Amino acid sequence: RRLIDQGIKELNLVAQDTANYGVDLEDGTDLTRLLHALNDLEGEFWIRVLYLYPDAIPDTLLVAFATLPKVVPYLDIPIQHASDRMLRAMRRGHRSGDLRDLIRRIREHAPDAFLRTSVLVGFPGETEADMDELLAFIEWAEFNHLGAFRYSHEEGTPAFSADHLVTKRDAYNRFRKVMARQRRISRRRNQALKHRELRVLIEGPDDDQGFVLKGRHWGQAPQIDGETFIVSCEAPRGSIITAQVIKTGDFDVVCEPI
Repeated sequence: RRLIDQGIKELNLVAQDTANYGVDLEDGTDLTRLLHALNDLEGEFWIRVLYLYPDAIPDTLLVAFATLPKVVPYLDIPIQHASDRMLRAMRRGHRSGDLRDLIRRIREHAPDAFLRTSVLVGFPGETEADMDELLAFIEWAEFNHLGAFRYSHEEGTPAFSADHLVTKRDAYNRFRKVMARQRRISRRRNQALKHRELRVLIEGPDDDQGFVLKGRHWGQAPQIDGETFIVSCEAPRGSIITAQVIKTGDFDVVCEPI
């Protein structure tokens, strides 16, 4: 309430595993109940949830993303990999089949949701076959946004003593391959937004072109996703407007106000 009274327009909820919010209280508190409570607060603002582990997302939470007007339908789900062999090596609690079921449930309950994920390449023991599985899954899932990271060999981690290390060159090439694949997907997903009406949070004038405003539509998290540029608009900073997409790029979109 204090943040909203101060004029904050976007509340970002993030934790080590945000989907498990409240489980330690053992009194029925969970993320879905929290989102309902925040949504009931008065004022015009967005609620964005980041970093949801894929093995703790019930249907009730997906329905909240789809139906609560102040909760933006944006799910940030770090999958890490899509090869069962690699997921076991990374000690993840999910498998490839679980991820596919989750994506299907999201598309069913919240078909307009924007999806972000992160993956790790170059983990000890990763083979080209594992990479093929990961790339195939990325192509199938069609995430709107994806970040890739290369394995870092750090002393004191469980994987430090592992055999079959992937060379830095191979890890880099795999990173580039993932990002090239995702760039094409992001471009295709953005093109599908053309002529669509979106809610846009105005952040101020574009530094390069003062006559154009810059902001983010609800499918873009701050600092990690693309940006939205709004032409022929004089809306003040912090306002939330409805705008129509007139041009798209790989990551950014251009809109005009409705």
